[in-house]
Amino acid sequence: MNMEDLKEALSGELEGSVFVNVISFWDKYFESERMKVERDILTKKYAELCADPKFKFPAVPTEDAVWKWMKVIENDLFQASRDPKDLAATDSIERYGHAFTGSQFHTLAAGQIIGNQAKRQVDYFIKRRDLPIENEHHWSDILVVGELTISSSKVFRQKFLQLSVYMLEVFMAQPLRRFVHGFILFERDLQLWVYDRSGPYSCSYIDIGKSPEKLVHVLVTYMLMNDEELGLEPNVKYNDNGMVVHLKVPRSGEPRMITLDPKPISQQKAYLCRGTSCYVATNSSCVVKFSWRICDSISEIELLEKADSIAGMVRIIGSLDLVKISQLREGLIFTKTMVKNLCPTENVMNTPHDYSGEIKRIPKESVNNQLGRKRKSEALQAEKEVASSSKRAKSVQECR
Repeated sequence: MNMEDLKEALSGELEGSVFVNVISFWDKYFESERMKVERDILTKKYAELCADPKFKFPAVPTEDAVWKWMKVIENDLFQASRDPKDLAATDSIERYGHAFTGSQFHTLAAGQIIGNQAKRQVDYFIKRRDLPIENEHHWSDILVVGELTISSSKVFRQKFLQLSVYMLEVFMAQPLRRFVHGFILFERDLQLWVYDRSGPYSCSYIDIGKSPEKLVHVLVTYMLMNDEELGLEPNVKYNDNGMVVHLKVPRSGEPRMITLDPKPISQQKAYLCRGTSCYVATNSSCVVKFSWRICDSISEIELLEKADSIAGMVRIIGSLDLVKISQLREGLIFTKTMVKNLCPTENVMNTPHDYSGEIKRIPKESVNNQLGRKRKSEALQAEKEVASSSKRAKSVQECR
């Protein structure tokens, strides 16, 4: 499937699930106390150096010019912020309690990222700083994705859907990912995004022309984030033997360690879905399934426990509830007026939507790409209660 086909498919899948101008977005993701010292040192140093032509944000923000400026921020600003007495310390972790965990990359041609559904060129992404430097990259290593354009935000739909295709690639390569950070820089207007399994949501536009230090703040924060802040699943660990999870044995609640082959034997291909993925134990003794579920419904685990004595049924030997979307979105405020219409301008109906300002619940369950727009619209209209996040929880279960 080519890029345009993927964008149009995602347009239908995402309709009604995209929120913009979400309240408290900046405070939640970019004012972390954990990295405040390191972030403040770097942003204050930029304020001192911003008149230097090397550190000045490009007057004509072409993709190439902005990319070079971003690498200056990563490399030269970091070096300039070091105390002279610490210059002997070559490793960044010797300078700061929390070192940069990520490094910035981009591709120069389509096909340089392995694992694509279709070959594509990516303007900006962050990977772990300790990975080997290679000409090829893999979606399984990508932590943050960005889109750069010299065009104004009038091309929002096109660039947003392009970013969404990249996010789909990340979730396909990292099916256990809780959420992914991303951004779009329209000329000098910056829009920050987070994608989780209930849909994408963003902050208001930030004018980088007036406040380039804001973009420095964002880039530094991305590169300082730890695994949990980047949306990786903290309950899953990796070692030389594979992927390790600890589940609770039914009734006793005793922990049980399982080592899995990190390559899933089955996974859902959509973005807005339960994100179900299955992994086989390295000793082939069982299969472990990860999936998002609706919080107020009977879980599959409960049903399997009730059916434990039925011949021919799979037997559950361990499970664990991991996290709820409401926990991931805690502190954020979503309202009905924040829902973004993704229809092309020429296809927007003349009858306006009711933007009364009433606060509206985010859909209980994300839907896959086979759910029609009509059903999705009806589901949205039915949700009128006050809420700030989806009632969805991620669980893992082990069966044999």
